[in-house]
Amino acid sequence: MDGGFEDLLHDAVRTVWVLGVPTLGPDVLRVRDDDLCFEFALPALRRAVAGLPRRRALEQLRHRFAAADATARGSGSLQVGDAADWRLRIGPAWEEGEAAAAVVSLPLPEGFEAFVVRPGEHGELLHLPTAAAEQLGGRRAALGAALTRTITGELVGVRVEDHHDARHLLRRVSLPGNPFVTAVLLSLPRFLPAGTTAALVAAPGCDEVLLAPLTGDRDGELTDLVRRLAQQRFAGSALPCTPHPHRWDGRRFHPA
Repeated sequence: MDGGFEDLLHDAVRTVWVLGVPTLGPDVLRVRDDDLCFEFALPALRRAVAGLPRRRALEQLRHRFAAADATARGSGSLQVGDAADWRLRIGPAWEEGEAAAAVVSLPLPEGFEAFVVRPGEHGELLHLPTAAAEQLGGRRAALGAALTRTITGELVGVRVEDHHDARHLLRRVSLPGNPFVTAVLLSLPRFLPAGTTAALVAAPGCDEVLLAPLTGDRDGELTDLVRRLAQQRFAGSALPCTPHPHRWDGRRFHPA
C-alpha cells in the first residue's frame, strides 16, 4: 500500500473517531471505537477517491466513515433481538494486536473465526458489539438463522463450477468481491455432491471456496493438487483468506 493513501485513511479515521483504533490489512481497514468495530474494503475506498485531490478525497472518506458511524449509533438493531440484518462472516483469525472484534464459537477450520456483522450501504461491515455477540453465541437457533440469511441473502448468484478428471471432482464456489462466500464452510453438505462423507476444503479468498470430495482413490494426489491451487488462488486474491487446505470428515475440520 502506498504511504500517501495510508496517511489519507488515518487522517480520515481521526476526523470521525478521535480515539478510534485503525488497523490496515492487505485488503481491509478495520476500526474499533468503544464497543463498535467496522470493516471497510480497501478496493472500494480506493475507487471512491480515485483521481480526487487530497482535500476532496479526505472529505469523501470522512463522509463515508461518518455515515457508517451514524447508522450504527442511531440504529436499534445493535441488539440480538433485532437481528434480521445480521450475517455470519467467516474469515481468517485476526492477528494479535489488531483491532479485535467479537467472535462467536462455531466448528471451523483452525485459523478461521466467525464474526457477526451487518452489511452497510457501501459494503462496509459493522460488527455486532461484544456483549451482544456473547449473548448470540449461546443461542444456536439465532446463529442458525443468521447462517441461513447469509446463504440465502448474500450468496444469490454464487457460481458453482465443476472440474473433473478420471478420478476426482474439484468444485469451485465463488462470487467475486463477496466476502460472505466462506459461509459455505458452515453448510458444506449443501454444496457438496449428495452422499459425500469426507472432502478437502480450501478458502484461498473470502469470495472463493474450493471443494474436493475424498473417495480413497489417490487422495494424496488430490491433496497436492488442491494445496497448489489454493496457494495460487490465495496469491492472486483481492480478498485473501488462507492458502492452507483442510480435510472435512463430515463433522470436523483437520489440517490437510
